[in-house]
Amino acid sequence: MKVENHKKLIPIVFIVILSFCYLVFAEDKIKYPNVSGQFYPGNKNSLSRQIDDFFKNIEQEPALEEKDILAIIAPHAGYTYSGQVAAYA
Repeated sequence: MKVENHKKLIPIVFIVILSFCYLVFAEDKIKYPNVSGQFYPGNKNSLSRQIDDFFKNIEQEPALEEKDILAIIAPHAGYTYSGQVAAYA
């Protein structure tokens, strides 16, 4: 094999080694929420119920068709403060 061909293999081998190291040495691959229970309920069932309630409380369906929507601007705060508006959006 020519030297040029060996040089092409170096990045591939490097990526394979890095990928292997990540799979072997990464202890915790799950990102846990930092603010659970502060801006939204910390309990899975409570959170699910609260989100379901937001959607149930929408009084009427929006008049726009999905194809007409170009963007949605909605508040982003704790679910208690902006969850209902976000659900309507």
